[in-house]
This record gives sequence, structure tokens and C-alpha cells, in this order.
Amino acid sequence: MYGGFTEFRIFMQMLPLSLILLSEWWQNRTGAGTVTQLALKPASAWAVRGTFPILIPIAVVLMGLSIGIPAWRYQTLCESLKPDYQEHVVAALKTKADKGDAQSQFLLAKRYLNGEGVPVNLTESFKWFRKAADQGHVEAEYQLGMRYVQGEGTPRDYEAGNDWFRKAAAQGNTDAQYNLGCAYDNGLGVKQDLAEAAIWYQRAAEKGHVPAQNRLGLICAFSRKDYAEAAKWFRRAADQGDAMAENSLGALYLKGLGIQEDKNEAFKLFEQSAQGGCVEGQNSYAVLLYSQRNFTAATEWFRKAADQGHPGAQYALGQMSEKGLGRPPDLAEAAMWYLRSARQGYPQAQLSLGKMYGRGQGVKADNVEAYKWLKLAELQGAPGAGSEVAACAAAMSKEQLDAAENAVKQFPKPASPQQYSLP
Repeated sequence: MYGGFTEFRIFMQMLPLSLILLSEWWQNRTGAGTVTQLALKPASAWAVRGTFPILIPIAVVLMGLSIGIPAWRYQTLCESLKPDYQEHVVAALKTKADKGDAQSQFLLAKRYLNGEGVPVNLTESFKWFRKAADQGHVEAEYQLGMRYVQGEGTPRDYEAGNDWFRKAAAQGNTDAQYNLGCAYDNGLGVKQDLAEAAIWYQRAAEKGHVPAQNRLGLICAFSRKDYAEAAKWFRRAADQGDAMAENSLGALYLKGLGIQEDKNEAFKLFEQSAQGGCVEGQNSYAVLLYSQRNFTAATEWFRKAADQGHPGAQYALGQMSEKGLGRPPDLAEAAMWYLRSARQGYPQAQLSLGKMYGRGQGVKADNVEAYKWLKLAELQGAPGAGSEVAACAAAMSKEQLDAAENAVKQFPKPASPQQYSLP
């Protein structure tokens, strides 16, 4: 129960001796005399006291290292010496919450949500968030909205969640404003309305909310075609170190949209975004490296993005493996990357994979599989897919064709990611 207590006791017993030895060393070094000598010269004792601010932390560090006690053991010890602390905190919050104190209700709800001092209980968490929210507690209003949209402690209900987001947003909560923007952006619990989404995004963005700045920039770029405005919002987010915004701003610099074309600035922003862990930035950076024929570095960054599920990067790795760019050709590896990308609905990968199945390159020849992937690519408008589908169908029996058409119908559509921010 009291892990590390023995080591702690040894430490405390040895600390005085350590201080004496250190003071002896310090006095000899500075010429002030030893402790024994100082005993005969009381006025010099202040010199020893003056060294204590230096000696004490040195002693603590040296003793900690000498007996091999990691810092976390001391934290564990301190926590174990107060085994009932969390229970007392929860009990105190419960007493005040029962009396109607909104802040205590909110804090108690968070403890039930996160399992702090109590077991995780989403139903109980929802109950206390609701009590605090009913009193106008803005953070509780936001958290209650999150519980509704995530279905935690209550059935999922986007409309109810948006109602609580609206109440919190009216009090200036930027996360709630952003989530209302997401709701209108994606038609979650409301009719999809990009103009209304932009209003809520802008309210949060003007207060420095980075995800809102990003989303507003995307609406400006792709819906309004106002690239100068998009660049402004991407720049604000990028200035806060946001890797996604760095990638978006880099794309505008690369194409000269809304700002002066500057490929060097685009390269720098893509690199920053990639280094920051943005999967889109990693892919964009790899594309530029590929265009410079730096295939080794391009492969490295395509793989980083591909390993995170980026279908474009997976397709690019398939192309490089098939063509032997920066490595010897490997058709089996190419087929593997095409398959990963094709399963996510990437049309160029579906087309390439279909061709490989039709020709038996890197995979066993299979006209049914070939037709399936070629047809899926054609349905998405991939150039050249139509002629490949016709050629493949001409070599198939009716039974094979029926099986392939059924496979096309059964192909799942990739799910869209939820756009709400997490608490």
C-alpha cells in the first residue's frame, strides 16, 4: 500500500548527514572553513546558512539518484499517505451539489465522467451536468450538449445537443459555437446550411478558436471561392502552430490562390505541417518531394501518411512500387497499397487494382475482381475506366458478370468522420 516508504525513510534519515558533508565540501571550496572551524567562529555561521538554498536542492537530487528512487515513487507515496483524500473531495462536492451549488454539480459531473475518485458513471454524470446546466452554468451547458451528441448517459440526440450548444454559445463558449458550426456544416440535427455554419465558425474564430478558423477558411475556399479570406483565416490558425492550417495555407501559396504564388513558402509550410503530424501535410510534402524526384524522401513521407490511412498516399506508394521509383519494382507490394486505397473509395487506386487483377500482375488473375474494381472506378468518373470495364466484360461469362455486378452493389461506402470536437 505504501510503495516506496522504506526508501523515503532512508532518504530522510540520510539527508542531514548529506547536508553536513556538502557543507564541509562547500566551505573548504570557498575558504570559509569547515563546520568544526565555524563552530569556533559563530559570526561565520551565516555563511553556511547562506549556502543552504544551494545545498538543499543539490542534496535532494543527489540522494534521490543515489538510492534510485524515481520521481513517480514520491508522488505515489504522497498519494498513498492520503488514501481517503479523493473520497473526502467527492463527499464535499456531493454535499454542496445536493444543496444546489451549480459549480459543485458541474465538478461532480466531471468526476463521474472521468472516473476521478468515483467509478465512471455516465448516467450519473449526465444527471449532474443537467442540474448545473439548468442553472445556466455555461460549461455544463456545453458538456451536456456533448453528452447528447455522443450518446453518453443518454440516447444520442443531435437536436437536443444543439439546443444546449446554442445556450452555451449565447454565453460566449467558443467550443459550443464551433460545434453549432459543425452541426450546420454537416446537417447534424439541423438542415445543412453552410452560410449559418460560417456565422458560428466566425464567432468562435474571431476569439482565436483554431478548429473554427480552419473550418471557416475551408468554407471560404471551397464554397465561396474567396481565397483571400480563406488565406486570412488559415494564416491566423497557422500562426498558432496548427499543422492543418499550415497545410491549407501551403496549398494556396502553391497555386497562387488569394495570395502571391510562392512555391518556396508552400514547401516550408508543407514541411512544417508534416513535421507537426498532419496527415494531409505529410502527403502534400511528399508530393512536392516526388515532383523534385527525391523519391527516397517522398517514400518516407508517403508512408507516414499511408500508415495513418491516407488513400492518396497509399495510391502513390502503389505507383512508386509498380514503376520502381526509388526502389526495384514490386508488383505484389503495389497491389497491396492499391487495395488499401481502393477499399477507401479512391478511384485511381480502384482503376489500377482492377487492371492488375485483369492482367494477373502482383495478384492472381481474377476477372470478377477486376470488373468490380474497374466498375467502381468508372462510377466515380476515373478517366479510362470505361474502356477497361468494356474490355473486361467481353472476356467474362454471364455468371461471372452477374457475380461482379453484385459485388459492386455490395461495396460499402466509406463513412464520414464526425466533426464535433471532443470535450
